[in-house]
Amino acid sequence: MMKVLVVGDVIIDKFHYGTALGISAETPTIVAKRQEETFTLGGAANVCRHLEELCTTYAYLLTAADGNENIQAGLYTEVVEIPGYSVTTKERFFVDGYKLLQFDQLNEGKHDNDSELQFCDAFDALLPDIDRVVIADNRHGVMSRRIAAHLIKKCNQVGKPIIVDSQVSQSTTNHGWYRDCSIMLVNERELDAIQFATSDCAYKFCEGNNEHFDKVLLNLSKKWNCDIVVKLGEKGSYSLIDGMFHRHHGHEVEIVDTCGAGDAFLAVLASGELSSEDVSDNLRRANLWAALSCEMKGTETPNGETLS
Repeated sequence: MMKVLVVGDVIIDKFHYGTALGISAETPTIVAKRQEETFTLGGAANVCRHLEELCTTYAYLLTAADGNENIQAGLYTEVVEIPGYSVTTKERFFVDGYKLLQFDQLNEGKHDNDSELQFCDAFDALLPDIDRVVIADNRHGVMSRRIAAHLIKKCNQVGKPIIVDSQVSQSTTNHGWYRDCSIMLVNERELDAIQFATSDCAYKFCEGNNEHFDKVLLNLSKKWNCDIVVKLGEKGSYSLIDGMFHRHHGHEVEIVDTCGAGDAFLAVLASGELSSEDVSDNLRRANLWAALSCEMKGTETPNGETLS
């Protein structure tokens, strides 16, 4: 079986579910009855969980935490301890299926020279036994410019694919760190942020006429020296692999929760064929798996048999 090393941030995902009772007497806010609470490891750990559910890969995880946090995900987990570093916790509150509120306890720890060296050494020790690498950069502090450059250089030296998904939420884009990777994943919001940062003209994907969209992807592929996969949510995906464009439509499912769909897509893509001749079916499977994950509450994984 293929061995995939996932590098990046682990997120503690907490979900609170309830049903509305009415409006508070003190303030115009919803009062809800608590029904259920769940807890899962998200982010890079969620990618590992999806990889293992697919039953075609062994998932390894390299991440960071402080000395008091116990994180285990995938077949093998290597945790680099950074003093003062805390794993990000996200608490989401749903009332009758509607996401009412989210609290984030963000990591504020930073790498120093020693922890960057330690992280790079840990990666170097794992790489000989790994077939390909995934970077799940949720932007919470595990990755740094120096670490990103080291990982890409090492993978390219030994000819191992490295797939990157760097998220843009409340922070600025850092996709330039990952120049020379194998495949860069972005969604439309991230492309907007990248376009703004590079002063390129605005774009929007549309069915039927994508001349400008194609030009944007060609320019980014040349700039970053890598292939590009654009996640379009319910619209599917649009990709530029080895100079060829691939369009895959989304799947109609009963959407319960879209949280973690990007992790699901990333896991399937990382577990299959990546060359232009064979990647099309892999992208189709990634779209299907991401859609199926939206039928689950929270960051749960579908049944791996659905892709058999």
